[in-house]
Amino acid sequence: MLSGQVGVEPDGSLPKDFEAQCERAYRNILTHLETAGATARDIFKFNVFLTRATDIPAYREVREQVVGNDVAPTSTLLVISALAHPDMLVEIEAYAMVAA
Repeated sequence: MLSGQVGVEPDGSLPKDFEAQCERAYRNILTHLETAGATARDIFKFNVFLTRATDIPAYREVREQVVGNDVAPTSTLLVISALAHPDMLVEIEAYAMVAA
């Protein structure tokens, strides 16, 4: 399991717009997977937390662009009131399994 990934850039900055935060969160996940010798195809579950329901369509577009539409793990999407920082708009947990 990857702990919740947010849209923080490698330099510590946080983009203002939802799409950039969402893309960065997914890229952070893919980077961690690659470090462990895994790929997006090894993901079997996502838990996604959004702070605005209006971002659901954009979330789906970003997920398809970054992760691909051939990767279809189960997922749970929740709209919540806030994340750890007031400017964070999305947090994504990923569960992956890599064969030994």
